[in-house]
Amino acid sequence: MGSLLKRTNNLILMGMIACSYMLWVIGIDTGTTSFIYNNYSYILVLSLVILTIINIGNIEKKDYLFILFCFGIFVFYTLTSPIRHSNHLLNLVIPIVLLLIFFFRKSTFDKVDVSILIIINAVAFGSTLYRLYKDVPPLIAPISIWEMGNKIVSIWINTNTIGASILFSVMMLTIMIRSLGSNWFNLVILPIYAAGGMAIWVCQAKAAMYALIFFIVVDAVVVIIRIFLKKSGQRDWMILIVFTLLFIIAPFIFYFMGKMTSGSLFTERVRIWEEVFQQWLPNKRSVIIGMEPFIASWKPLGTHNAFMNILRNYGIVGYTLFFTPIVYWIYLKVKTQRVSQIEASLFVAFFAICIHSFMEDVLVAPYWLPIALSFLGMALQKKSCFSVNRFEK
Repeated sequence: MGSLLKRTNNLILMGMIACSYMLWVIGIDTGTTSFIYNNYSYILVLSLVILTIINIGNIEKKDYLFILFCFGIFVFYTLTSPIRHSNHLLNLVIPIVLLLIFFFRKSTFDKVDVSILIIINAVAFGSTLYRLYKDVPPLIAPISIWEMGNKIVSIWINTNTIGASILFSVMMLTIMIRSLGSNWFNLVILPIYAAGGMAIWVCQAKAAMYALIFFIVVDAVVVIIRIFLKKSGQRDWMILIVFTLLFIIAPFIFYFMGKMTSGSLFTERVRIWEEVFQQWLPNKRSVIIGMEPFIASWKPLGTHNAFMNILRNYGIVGYTLFFTPIVYWIYLKVKTQRVSQIEASLFVAFFAICIHSFMEDVLVAPYWLPIALSFLGMALQKKSCFSVNRFEK
């Protein structure tokens, strides 16, 4: 029975990933996908409740306290909704994020789960490439498709969304293929990188392209470093240091860029950051617990930045509640276990997602959360099939 519950647990987690990809591959203009898109927060809450019930026998006292802690976050932001002009969907975001990571971390993925993940991401990636092949030529002259700046705002869905879907599927697909430990399978990794890069280029999704380049380069460097320093435990502590620094200094980076930079750098993202801080900083209560969701004064744009989104909607309190558990879980990982090469790649991929979140809201958008957080959650697992790397035996 325990094995059946474990398999059910893992299938629910991977089902949420598949459901998210379905929205971007099919588009959100059909009856089914539109319903899922509009009700995704409720779907996630229901899934998390089922996961809690399934894991009752494996949940420790401290885990119950953490679940209550997440519920307390929801209650706190619900009670402060009138002064923040918020709603229950926004109030659910932080608890959903933390509980998704929690259940990914508590799970144990085996080779069967890896195979399913490969299938899910391969189908999502292949289907997206096919749709680009079929849908782009009617919109742009074939000779112009590869030109820089040939921006298509939307194909079957927003091009930045397509770019993010390609980015995530490429990273997860290549990491899971490498986890199989087969040199034959590894031969397809470079073609996947090339196809992913070209597809993102066609979409002109800059944030996704920067994140993909970062992942490919840094992951390769990390592989080399870890091979030469495989007996050093200090390399794992760098993971904790890098993520901690990122979460601490990111808001300051956006603040100073907003103050020092003008124009339309990154399609006016910097101008958005400047306006967010202009509205947020003068009110101490807003700084502490957040304020109403941001809409740019010159165009109907949101924050387009997950870090700024958290500060704006939940204040410093929410920012701390969001990232402190993540840092703590990474601390426990590097303190109690050696991080394998595959786990290191998952951490690099999650860092790339954080970079992508400088320009988009994927870390707080419910319909992206299962995909984006799966990288971190799987890296934090205690006894997965990729906990021991063949280079490090």
